[in-house]
Order: sequence, then C-alpha cells, then structure tokens
Amino acid sequence: MTWAKGIVPVLRRVYFLSAVFSLSTYLLSMGLAIVVVCLQDGCPISLQSDSIESYTLLGWALDRGSLLPLFLIMFLAFISAFMISGISPPNFYRSSVGFLKGESGASGMNFLLLMPLICSASFFSFYLMHFLEESAGIPVGGVAFQNLFEEIFLSSCSVFAEELVFRMLPVLIPVASYLLISTRMGTIGIRAALLAFFKPRLFIASNGGQVDVPHRFVAALVVSSSLIFAYAHIASGAWGAGKFLTAFIAGLILGYSAFNYGFDSSVLIHWFYNAYWPFLALASEFLYPFGGIYVGIFYYTMISGALMLVFLPLLFRSGSARPVYFRRFNFN
Repeated sequence: MTWAKGIVPVLRRVYFLSAVFSLSTYLLSMGLAIVVVCLQDGCPISLQSDSIESYTLLGWALDRGSLLPLFLIMFLAFISAFMISGISPPNFYRSSVGFLKGESGASGMNFLLLMPLICSASFFSFYLMHFLEESAGIPVGGVAFQNLFEEIFLSSCSVFAEELVFRMLPVLIPVASYLLISTRMGTIGIRAALLAFFKPRLFIASNGGQVDVPHRFVAALVVSSSLIFAYAHIASGAWGAGKFLTAFIAGLILGYSAFNYGFDSSVLIHWFYNAYWPFLALASEFLYPFGGIYVGIFYYTMISGALMLVFLPLLFRSGSARPVYFRRFNFN
C-alpha cells in the first residue's frame, strides 16, 4: 500500500537512531561499571567470599587481589565481542547504509544493528510474561545477591559459563563438526576452522554456500539445548516454574543468534539479560550524576521494545535483497 511505502523509510531512520542510542547505553553501562569497580572501595571489599566460593572452580578468585583483574578481563571480553560483531561482514557501517536505503532485510544486517531490536523486544516480552504469570499465581522467582558488586560479578561469570555449556557444546560444536566433515577438514586452514566453530553461518558464506547444515539438524540442536537451559534454571532452585517459558524462549534466541551471527552475538545478548541492568544500577547507586540513569533507560527499553514488536513487519517489509554476507570470502 502507498501509505506503507511512505512510512517504511521513516521507520527505518527512527529505528537506526534508536539502535545507535541503545548501543551507546550498552557501552556506557560497561564504562560506568569499570569506573565504579576501580574505585578504592570497590569490588574486593564488597564481594562476599562464601558466594564466590560456591561459584568458582578454583580458589584463586577468592583472593581479593585477583578480583579486580578478573572484573576487567570480563569487561574486556564483552567489549571485544562488540568489536568482533561490529566488523563481521557486513560490517556495521555498510549494514547501516544498506538498511537506511532499504537494500537489506534483517537477514542481511550486521548483528549490532539488530541487537537493540532483539534485546528490547525480548526484554519487554519477558517482563510482560512474568507479570502475567505472577498475576496468575505462577511463581517466577529470582536469584538473591548480597549486593550489586556480587551481582555483576556472578552475573557476568554466568554469561560465559552458560554460553559455553548451553550454546557452544550442544549447538556450535556439533554444527562445526558437521561443516568440517562435509568440507573435508584437511582442505581448510586454521582460521576457517575457527570460523566454523564461532561463526558457522559466515563459514558457509565463505564456501559460497556449497556446504550447509540441514535446518532440521540446527533446529533440533537449538530446541533441545533451550529445553535443557530452561530446565536448568528451575532445577537450580533460585527460579520458579514461571521462569521456564521465558528461559526457553531466551534459549531459542541465543541459539539461533549463535548459529546465524556467531558466538559473540549470543554472549552479547546474554550479557544484556544478565549484566547490563546490574551495571546501570551500580552506576545509579554509586555515581551521583547518574542517579536516574537506570530508571530512564528501563522505561526507554520498555517503550521501544513494545513499539518494535508493533512495527516489526513494516520495518523489514522492503528488505528483499540477498544478504550481504552470502558472498565468497577467503579465510584460508
């Protein structure tokens, strides 16, 4: 329809500005957390050793002197994931130009341009689901922390632990094994092999689409790992039955993101679910100029998430071009 054709370019520009703003808040949350943690009375004093002991495999993390470097390493890993996602084909700049011109749909966009849509829309949906479940008497539960420093430490650790256990082992490794066997491992280089494990869809593109993974195989891996992921939340005892549905849907989002956009994308989405909000709450509590930042971004995320769900069909209506990353790349 004529009115739809006229509104789509406007929606794309609005979404692009919203996405850039959201990405800036993601980086801001990390920066503010680093500032707070590096203060003189930061995490080594506030963290409770008994909680850390139950969460770490080695005793070295219990040493107060090692906690600050561990924090910084985790933040560096998150920032590295941002950088890897931003330069992955199609890179953020080229993807943004193509998106604003209406040349590509969601499947051809850089992950960072899609991340605000995925995070905001799912956050709003999960919040609404939990509200409805609790209103119906179905408990959702939650993890209790001693303080915010403990929360950001344990929540950040769980991002990497859970992504390794529920995405890398049951999804990416079987997919990579299938791809490497299909392409005869001896004929590819080390970089291409790493790509098969960490960015399987880009590995497929690098081979000109000559090798692919059966959709049913990928779906079976993602669904089964998501069911285990959801059950693990309930079995931990910290969450109620109401968490199962949202954890399962989150597992589907993380699994398909890991396959289509790479392991770095699932780490970033999981980081948003686990650590982004504690980071902002930490800055709001300990940095006076940022006292209202948590509340403001919370309402912005809720409103933008709801609007994205409403206008999503129109937003990608005209994106019918072949995805940019489906070209032949040489990684050998």
